[in-house]
Amino acid sequence: MRRFAVFVCSFGYIGFFPIAPGTVGSAAAVAEMAREGVTPDELRVLLARLFVMPVLTAHPTEAKRRTILSKLQRISDLLRRLQDADLLPRERAELMSGLQAEITALWLTDRARTTRPAVTDEVRTGLYFVDEVFWDLLPRIATDLETALAHHYPGLRPPPAWLTVASWIGGDRDGNPSVVTEVTAETLRLHRGLAVERHRRSVQDLARRLSVSGRRCPAPEALTAWLDARRPLPAHVAYLEQRYAGEPYRLALSLLAADLEDASREDMTARLLDDTPHAARITAAEIRRVRPPEPYKGKGIRYEGEYVRRKVGKRA
Repeated sequence: MRRFAVFVCSFGYIGFFPIAPGTVGSAAAVAEMAREGVTPDELRVLLARLFVMPVLTAHPTEAKRRTILSKLQRISDLLRRLQDADLLPRERAELMSGLQAEITALWLTDRARTTRPAVTDEVRTGLYFVDEVFWDLLPRIATDLETALAHHYPGLRPPPAWLTVASWIGGDRDGNPSVVTEVTAETLRLHRGLAVERHRRSVQDLARRLSVSGRRCPAPEALTAWLDARRPLPAHVAYLEQRYAGEPYRLALSLLAADLEDASREDMTARLLDDTPHAARITAAEIRRVRPPEPYKGKGIRYEGEYVRRKVGKRA
């Protein structure tokens, strides 16, 4: 049986190319297209229309408890670690003991909730998959495609944000009377909370790693000016400046992590339900640099009075 790489976009099917047996992923698909003689111009047309967006939704048949999902994930991790041939006898025994404890706890845990899940429970279940799967997986897939294109088709790049994930849970209005404005506001708060915390941990970890000395690698003037403009620094960041003197990059990242920690404490649900105007943390121009208006769907951040001419997608 022959396998195929299918390229799709927001409005449907674009094209498909055969993949050799035993190969998977976007890198294999790009390599196969190069071998099949797909020209850069042909691939450029496909890439311009490339858009993949898995959408999460709540369905009764998939309503597993997060407790069960977490236990299954830990069991999977333990089984994977047990495959290490270099484990010491003590390490293997500890892993086996942990595996037995997790399986026993799973066996004695109710598979279904004793009460009907609220919409926010469904939102948290969806975010479990965002946190445990999509958050790390999507960037790897995007990087694989960029690397493959750079190798086989130098000069070609996929469009920005071609791969993303969305969710209907807590925001759809398909007749569920429980999905009201307050629930949607709480849903947005939960989504934002996950993103803020994930970014905070990443920035904090990078701050620990980026211990570059300002004497060996002087900071750009713009970075120095930004740090000066932020003074007086928060207490913990000021402590880090004294402890790690002369490390401007660590200081800047620690300050960003502190900003994200402050953002996580904000009452976003009340803020979203409040009609009072709020100052934006980011400008339209900054958003457009990352994600310009989409001409095929006519969507995106626009300036007041701006008109985005819609393009007609080419048929395969």
